[in-house]
Amino acid sequence: MSVLLVAVARLILFALTALASVGSGFILARKLAAVDYAVYQVSLRRGGLAVAALASAAGLWMYRSLSRGGGSGERAAALLLAGGAALLGAAWGAAAAPLLGLDAGSSLLLAAALAGMGAWTVARLAVEALRPLRAGAAALLQRLLNATLVVALVYLLRLGLHGALAAAAVAWWLAAAVALRWTGAGLGLLRSQALAALEVLRGWLRRAPAALPNTASTIVAVLDAVAVYALAGPLAVAGYTALTNILRLMVEAANSAMFYLHGLLLRGAGLEAAASAARLALLVSAPLLGYAAAHPEHLAALVNASYLWAAPLVPLAAAAVAVNVAGVAVQQMHRGLVEPGEGEAVRLARVFSLKLLAEIAYIAIVIAAVAAAGSPLEAGLGWAAAYLARGLLYALLPTAVEPRLRETALRLLASAAFYMVLGYAAAAVSPPPGPPAARFFREALLVARGLALALVLYAALVAVLDPYARGVAAAAVRRLPILTRRLGWAG
Repeated sequence: MSVLLVAVARLILFALTALASVGSGFILARKLAAVDYAVYQVSLRRGGLAVAALASAAGLWMYRSLSRGGGSGERAAALLLAGGAALLGAAWGAAAAPLLGLDAGSSLLLAAALAGMGAWTVARLAVEALRPLRAGAAALLQRLLNATLVVALVYLLRLGLHGALAAAAVAWWLAAAVALRWTGAGLGLLRSQALAALEVLRGWLRRAPAALPNTASTIVAVLDAVAVYALAGPLAVAGYTALTNILRLMVEAANSAMFYLHGLLLRGAGLEAAASAARLALLVSAPLLGYAAAHPEHLAALVNASYLWAAPLVPLAAAAVAVNVAGVAVQQMHRGLVEPGEGEAVRLARVFSLKLLAEIAYIAIVIAAVAAAGSPLEAGLGWAAAYLARGLLYALLPTAVEPRLRETALRLLASAAFYMVLGYAAAAVSPPPGPPAARFFREALLVARGLALALVLYAALVAVLDPYARGVAAAAVRRLPILTRRLGWAG
């Protein structure tokens, strides 16, 4: 299946994934108290990223091995690694709970959730390497499960933070089980390949230190919410994350969709094909980001009107998200350009060291900006500015050591700016037909009506001004029958 078709299919799956996350995000932001919401963000969202980073130190080598055609020993080793990552997540949760002042029930649920996150991280990497489209389906399943459980436990049963943690735990564990099944890694395979699996796992663990800069970079990055919580208080964290998490879900969705670029280049695809897939993510995400930037007060009313004070930071945050989508794409391509063979671990360590440098700069800017802030809004604006700087560093630092990426990085940043301008222009002339409403469904209807018109105008602008978008649309329509016939084979 062509790179374009896989990219389109994955974008669709991860867009649906982001949509499911938006629904649950609205409920959490509206139904959790500000302090509980801040604790949820610090303990589960940031803690989950830290656990994922630790699991990915060995998971990176599993991914690269399976991307090149792993056998039964590698698949069995993936199951062992998932179990180890689950234990790591449980330990992290148990250690973090007392620091956050969680009660016994919340502590147990946090440990279970982060254990599930560890297993899910490895399972997702494995299915990404072997069946890229199934990886998108697995991510969608995880988010749908989480959203459904959030509705049941937080919205209907009003279990608050306990319900939010329980929803995450169940969703991560079930999705991990399904993803591992899709890779063919089961207990039967592990029993028959135990010795081979242990040998393979030892090899991955021996090379894991090369990925430690990547692990460290993610752990440094998750300190942003911790630093803001300590310097500006829970209200600043709650307001910023409530409004920007919906936007940053687009980065998460694009990151998930573009993780494929790493394996794509390992399998011999050209840089131009990978850059085209990345540009597609920018094309799709820009109209939503532009609409949020043009009408931030409606985003605040939709999420939780008590955070209306944070609306002025949304335009800057939306621009930062677009830049980070481009930066994430460059990061993935940089990894994929590291060819297997002698010196592979050293070269990858250098790649990850650049990412670590970007994250250290990001945290330094966050701390400096928030320390100088005189209000929660100023703290949020400083946080958004730091996030914008992070995206630029993500995109530009790799070009200093990999000349092949220079033109690609600049073109992607230019595309991000171009599509954001078009998205903002379309949104500016398509406002919601009324002021922000107090009732959620009334506000959702207002936003949907304005957004529908903005999307039509954006599509028209893109069709007239962007030859790339016209080519993508023509190719997608021409190859749609191929996609439907071969979806099972490619997935």
